[in-house]
Amino acid sequence: STHALFIRDPEWARLLCLNADEYESVIGESFILRSIHDPSGEEPISIYQAHAITRVLMMIALGDVCVVKIRLSAQAFNNNRTEDNQDLLDSLPSGYRAVFYGRQADSDGILEWNSNMEYIPDLTIPGPGMVPLEIGSSDAWTTWEHLAFHGGVARIPYGSDHMYLFARLRVHQNTFL
Repeated sequence: STHALFIRDPEWARLLCLNADEYESVIGESFILRSIHDPSGEEPISIYQAHAITRVLMMIALGDVCVVKIRLSAQAFNNNRTEDNQDLLDSLPSGYRAVFYGRQADSDGILEWNSNMEYIPDLTIPGPGMVPLEIGSSDAWTTWEHLAFHGGVARIPYGSDHMYLFARLRVHQNTFL
């Protein structure tokens, strides 16, 4: 099967990563890749993660997903520091509200906004809205799943003082693109 070929030959993952690099260069923002895929440790990227990275970058490049960069007052903490992370989220700009659970559910929490947000002139993210929140380590497959099934995800990679809201703008019929 094709899956067995992908697993046996790591060259496939390298080729997909090169494709991801190409999409990222079109988008022009270096933070995006780390927001999509920020694994714990130094594990190699599997073919499945490389595929998910490419899919998310393609959604952004096609204009199906926008990325909103939201400034934080500090960097996020480890997931076990629930109160510190909640305090950080409580300082979000007006119009946003976030709740941090810390790995007690399918995500680390939720991000809500209370009204439409103008992304760029003539392009609006509908509101009110709510998406899963992921802080720290998260893989590309999780990012893609949140986009496909929840319409978006808010990501705070470790070491970043920004939250990145990935929001679906368009959904294609009969596909999980």
